[in-house]
Amino acid sequence: MIPKQAYFAPHEGFVQVNTLGRNHITVSIPSIGITQPPYITAQVFHPFHWWGLPNVGSVVVVEFMGGDPNRPIVRNHSYGDTKTPDSKTLATDFVFKTPGGYKFTIDEVTKVFQMETPGGRKITLDDTASKTILDEATAIELVKGATEALVMGTTFKIAFDAFILKYNTHTQIGNLGAPTGPPVIQATETVQLSTKVKTG
Repeated sequence: MIPKQAYFAPHEGFVQVNTLGRNHITVSIPSIGITQPPYITAQVFHPFHWWGLPNVGSVVVVEFMGGDPNRPIVRNHSYGDTKTPDSKTLATDFVFKTPGGYKFTIDEVTKVFQMETPGGRKITLDDTASKTILDEATAIELVKGATEALVMGTTFKIAFDAFILKYNTHTQIGNLGAPTGPPVIQATETVQLSTKVKTG
């Protein structure tokens, strides 16, 4: 028999099942003797605009609305000692990670926001450096259905400048007034196209 006053205090719980749907999970609560099935089924309350359920095995804080044993809720949770989303612990670091490994990281000191997939694809928005970085990208499409490769600007400029220099300084075999052969210096430079970035 669980004493009535126990329902007016928060309790440490452990997630047992997180696939019930409708934002509900089942939890064990050792402090009130619930360590075996049937466990408590509780509704998870999230911070505004955030969504996600704690992993199985995560530590959660369980409370009962108005002390009603039929209205358990989970208000806060951690990933547990072996399920931490990231090693950062500063108050200015914010990390949100799904059970599948998708992660959002915000660092308010360095002003960096990162999005990362389980496959290692990462987008970094860096306000301090005023740049956006795409890491480990094998292909980038700037518009949907892109098929045209972008010209690599620096390589193109070097090749183009070299071509102009040769064009302006080339010589011909034979009578300069009536060329009888091709330029002695051949323009053989080619422009490299990006294999990653495409646009329409």
